[in-house]
Amino acid sequence: GHKGGLTQVQFSADGRLLVTGSRRENKLLCWDLRNLGMVLYTMERQCTNNQKVLFDIDWSGAHLYTACQSGKVKVFELQRSGDLVAEYSPSQSVLNCVSIHPRLPLLATSSGERVIQPLYTYSDGSPDSDSDSTESTASE
Repeated sequence: GHKGGLTQVQFSADGRLLVTGSRRENKLLCWDLRNLGMVLYTMERQCTNNQKVLFDIDWSGAHLYTACQSGKVKVFELQRSGDLVAEYSPSQSVLNCVSIHPRLPLLATSSGERVIQPLYTYSDGSPDSDSDSTESTASE
C-alpha cells in the first residue's frame, strides 16, 4: 500500500480498477477490484512533498493522466500494464492537477508556486522617486 496519506482515489470508467495516490510518494497504485489484496501495478510520477498532486482517467478508461512536481504530465496505459505511453512538459513549475474533458480532446492543468511577480516596475527603479513623473511600466 501507500506510505503517505491518501490524496485521491478514482475508479476506471468500467469500474474494474481503482487507482490511488498519496502525499510524499512517487507512485500511483492500481488495484483490480476482483483481488483487492494485491496491487495490480504501479505508475511512477514525481510527488515528494505534502502538496496534492492529482490525476484523471480519460472517458474511455484507456489512459491515466497525472500531474507531476517536475512540471510534466505523464500518460499511462491503464487497462493492461500501466506502462508510460506519453510525457508532456507544459510548465516549468510544479503541476498539481490535471483534468480531462469528458467529450472534447482537451486537457487542463494547474500549476503554481508561492512566487508573486510584481505587476508594475518603476522606471527609475525606486517607488519613492522625488520626480514629478508617475510613469510606470507593466512587467511581463
